[in-house]
Amino acid sequence: MIQRVQHLFLFLNFLLAIYFSLMPIIQIDYILNGHNYVESISAMANTVRIDGGSVVERDSYIFPILMIALSALFSFLAVFQFKNRKVQRGNCFINYFFMILFTLSIIKIWMGIVGVDVLGITTLSWVNVGLMILMLFLNYIAVVGINHDEALVRSADRLR
Repeated sequence: MIQRVQHLFLFLNFLLAIYFSLMPIIQIDYILNGHNYVESISAMANTVRIDGGSVVERDSYIFPILMIALSALFSFLAVFQFKNRKVQRGNCFINYFFMILFTLSIIKIWMGIVGVDVLGITTLSWVNVGLMILMLFLNYIAVVGINHDEALVRSADRLR
């Protein structure tokens, strides 16, 4: 049950984590030996489409998908921790950790592709970069809301 605005932010964070686990984040277009390569990096795998043909999976990644799955889990759990704000805030801080590790792992994968600096024209989807930043911002706003609720409860307790 969504009782406070921060629960909406945490639920949106959960939906963004699901989005990042399914959709490609970075796309690299380059021509090598007369063939047009389109390389897509997602949390699950690095896939290549050669000359518009079939998709070939180059690498499969367990670390980024694990990090984004844990981020989604802790966002989802935090939504339902409205009775215990300290645990909810702790889930948000753990979620920060997983989101930052996910972002760093995607950057490491992108930097590790051979020939990106020479051959590749990287189409880094600014929408996806913006959504990654939005995930961090939504988590921050949720923590601020949780802290505000905690302060409100403490001030109400002092009035009794």
